[in-house]
Amino acid sequence: MSKRSNKFVSLMIAGLASLAALSFGVAGCSDGNGEGDDTCYDYGSFDKASPAVTFSGDVLPIFRNSCGLGGASCHGAVAGMPGQPYLGPANGPTAPTQAEIDAIFSQNVGVAATKATGMKIIEPNSPETSFLMHKMDGTLTCAAVVCDAACGGTMPLTGDLLPQATRDTVRRWIAQGAKKD
Repeated sequence: MSKRSNKFVSLMIAGLASLAALSFGVAGCSDGNGEGDDTCYDYGSFDKASPAVTFSGDVLPIFRNSCGLGGASCHGAVAGMPGQPYLGPANGPTAPTQAEIDAIFSQNVGVAATKATGMKIIEPNSPETSFLMHKMDGTLTCAAVVCDAACGGTMPLTGDLLPQATRDTVRRWIAQGAKKD
C-alpha cells in the first residue's frame, strides 16, 4: 500500500473514532435512568424513603421562597399560565389559603407538562419522570426529557440552582407520593 493510501486510511480511522466518541457522548443517558451520564440525576443511590417529607412543612416553604416570589415571579400567579403553573404565594406573614394550596396541586400534581412530551409536571412516586425535577436539577439535556420545542430554562430561571439538599427535599416528597399533607 502506498504512503498516500496509508495516510488516507489513518485519517479515515481517526475520523470514525472521533465520530464514535461523539456519538457515545451525545447519546448519554439513553435509557433515561441517569446511570453513567452526568446530565441525568443518579437515582441509584438516592434514599427516597428517609427522612419523611411533608408538603406543608418542607416543600411549600421551598416553593414560597424560590418560585412564588410575588406577582412578577414565574410561578406566583394563582391562575397559572401554560408552562408556568402556580407554585404558591411568596413567603410572608400570612399562611397560604386552602384555595392556594389546592391550586398548587391542581396545576402541578399529575398534570401533563406542556413542554415535555409524555411527562407530568409532578408524577407522584416518580421524581425521575417529573419535569419539575429536571427543571430544578438542570438536567434538561438528559435523554429522558423530550421537549416538543424548547424545554425552557432551569428553575429558578435566574441565579444558581437551589442547593442539592433543597432539591432532594422536593425529590423525596415526590418519591413519597407528592401528598397534600
